[in-house]
Amino acid sequence: AGPRVWGMSRKNLQANTAKHGNLGSKISPETSFRKVERKDFKALVTLKLGFCELRNYSEEAKDKKKQYLLELTEFFSSAGEADTAVRDAVLIHDSVLQSVMNVIEVNLFRALPPRTFDKMIDPEEDDEVFYEDWEFLQVVYEFLLRFLVATAWLEKKQILKKYINMRFVCRILELFDSEDQRERDYCRMILIRIYAKLMRLRGPIRKRVAHIFHDFTYGTGRNNGITALLEVLGGIITGFALPIKEEHKVYLKQVLLPMHKHAELGTIHPQLMYCVTQYVEKDHRLAIPVIHGLLKFWPLVGSAKEVLLLQELEEVLELTQADEFEACIKPLCSRLSSCIGSAHFQISQRALFLWHNEYIASMIANFRQEVFPLLFPALQIAENHWNTQVSDLAANVLKVFIELESELVEQCAEVAMAKTQEMKERMHKRDIAWKTLYEQKEKDEGDKKIQTKRSHKPDERKSMVRESKKFVANNSPESKVTENVPKSTPATSVKIAQSKEKQQKEKSNC
Repeated sequence: AGPRVWGMSRKNLQANTAKHGNLGSKISPETSFRKVERKDFKALVTLKLGFCELRNYSEEAKDKKKQYLLELTEFFSSAGEADTAVRDAVLIHDSVLQSVMNVIEVNLFRALPPRTFDKMIDPEEDDEVFYEDWEFLQVVYEFLLRFLVATAWLEKKQILKKYINMRFVCRILELFDSEDQRERDYCRMILIRIYAKLMRLRGPIRKRVAHIFHDFTYGTGRNNGITALLEVLGGIITGFALPIKEEHKVYLKQVLLPMHKHAELGTIHPQLMYCVTQYVEKDHRLAIPVIHGLLKFWPLVGSAKEVLLLQELEEVLELTQADEFEACIKPLCSRLSSCIGSAHFQISQRALFLWHNEYIASMIANFRQEVFPLLFPALQIAENHWNTQVSDLAANVLKVFIELESELVEQCAEVAMAKTQEMKERMHKRDIAWKTLYEQKEKDEGDKKIQTKRSHKPDERKSMVRESKKFVANNSPESKVTENVPKSTPATSVKIAQSKEKQQKEKSNC
């Protein structure tokens, strides 16, 4: 291809010369826009973009790319009418748009560095991560952002359709997982700009973000860009038209509410709570599925998550109307009762703080006939809580109900006393029943031992007699004597017989 001139191969330089005319030596990528006539702006933009397209990542090349991109960013940001007309005349060419996309792909879309932390980054606890090449990346991000602002009018002519598509958006969404907060902020601004200007991509963007949320909830369990994406989604929900479409309601029920069961809820909760409350603020009828969803994903163990969900529940109840509150009053009060009676003082305290909210307290007062019987046992437990603040809050809540309707409180107290007495009687009967069972068991075991001593089965008797005879025979003195006598072998018995015959013959001869 020959040596590179001004950062470009001679072949590319010849191609650019054929396109834009023979410019000779009066123009190069290093030439400033101020030293070039307006008619040559397109050629100069092409040369600068051509150098930035090169996959050269040396420090010298990065410095030159940074300089050229800053000049192009300034060119895209021109505000005068004449400058805007010249800029638009340059950007409308397909070759320029294609070069811009190539520059973004070469310098921005990359594999992220290895993770510094094994879990999601918590801004309050973990140290911030700063990428070494951020100065260069920031220039590229700023260039892309200014380009999107400058070319917004091209969407009306459908020119950007083949350049900024879902493939481009997905590459941007992958960069949300960056550990550098500054990069995530730029990705968020770019995504907001694309969503606002490109109407045709709104539905696919929401689906792709939902896929990332599902993967976070049910799959990998970590993504550093969840908070930024929730911030983007919060702005999108704010702009929903009324009445809310069914697909947006499904998004709430199947995507956002299940995220409450994630172990890292504390990291994403403020942004997630904002999205959920925006739905209820748009349509108060959605308070019913939201409350049921929060109760469904309520943690069995985890005081920190319970406190967060109580906070979110208060925000939702502030936007709830009386009809929606009545529809979910039983499961809601059952959950509040378990929280008020909790031994963990933060949970009990946060649940009792609901009565500090005037709207929620008034709504509970209107439905006190249904609410108070469910809450009274827990309030009695909280009144005797080990934490003095919790016991004081519970006493104040009881005082409020007494002032509202003392007869109801007395009635509930009588019912509670009757239940307590009934429970004591039931426990006493149970203790007596267990005691009777243990006594009967001991009596049966004693009778069994006596029967085994007094009588045995006939077969067992014979076997015992047989074993006793064997024992006597084996331990008698005769058996011990015979044991000491050596046993005769067949050879010795033959010799004894022969000697006896010989003796008889001698006697007969005599």
